[in-house]
Amino acid sequence: MGLVHEGVIFVRSIEQISDKPEVEQMQVDRYPLSEIHRLSKSPIKVEVLLKLVTNYPNQVDKQILSDGFLYGFKVGYEGPRLPTNCHNLISAYQNKKELEIKLLKELESDRIAGPFSCRPFKNLRLSPIGLVPKKPSGWRLIHHLSYPFGKV
Repeated sequence: MGLVHEGVIFVRSIEQISDKPEVEQMQVDRYPLSEIHRLSKSPIKVEVLLKLVTNYPNQVDKQILSDGFLYGFKVGYEGPRLPTNCHNLISAYQNKKELEIKLLKELESDRIAGPFSCRPFKNLRLSPIGLVPKKPSGWRLIHHLSYPFGKV
């Protein structure tokens, strides 16, 4: 999934990769989907998880977990892989400064990659982002993954 802010695209990743390529070196319009995980990294330490499941009693579940953390988890969707476009939630436009702070924090933590001036892969599904109030104060960045409602 991707998110968009001010006409640029950011991409989330769940894979941990140590050899992150610089965005400037990428061929953005031809970046293979199988390599998209190299754009950012996750706090998940895959090598530690793989050791933890070494003696897992259920071998089928062990394989699902191992493959999922190495290659990505299947979400059960079978259908066309079509791109989507979107506008952000109203809260993103009403709180631009706070949104930029949140996006910079995500970038600095390597939880998202970007910005990209065009889609890093053709079938990227964009989802709106926004902010919701956080108690007792502040804002929480949200990524509206159920967008667009009722559409594939």
